[in-house]
Amino acid sequence: MTNTTVHQVDPCIFPMFTGIKDLFLGNGEYDDLAPIAKLTTLQSLSVALSAVKNLHPIEGLKRLDRLDLSHTAVEDEDLKSLAGLVNLTELMLDEDAITDLTPIGNMKKLERLSIKKTRVQNLAPVAGIKTLKFLYIAESAVSDISPVSPLISGGMKLVQN
Repeated sequence: MTNTTVHQVDPCIFPMFTGIKDLFLGNGEYDDLAPIAKLTTLQSLSVALSAVKNLHPIEGLKRLDRLDLSHTAVEDEDLKSLAGLVNLTELMLDEDAITDLTPIGNMKKLERLSIKKTRVQNLAPVAGIKTLKFLYIAESAVSDISPVSPLISGGMKLVQN
């Protein structure tokens, strides 16, 4: 199998995929998601292992259920663009330069959150997400899990390694 690197998201081709539900872009140097901004039927998006930072183009993708932003250039300020994606049930932010989960605190359908190898220390912003079933914090900066203790008591699985 050949490992192909994606250099850019083609602005001529992607807007034509108006009925697409799942998009995996994979490893690449691309950083511009503008070509997929109008793919409003998209339910699953993975841009892991890319140079993506600006998340404004995906703000309107309200049907997104799963989003993988692992190993990208996403930082705290960029996460604010996700605040309106209230239908997300899975969010992966592994190895991103994030420290603050506040922008995702209103994702009331979120079931899986992964912040492995991040600088996140405070879990309080996600303590009110009653639907959370799995929280992956391995090798993160989290040292106090008490904010999510009620969720753990309610059945949420905390994965620390």
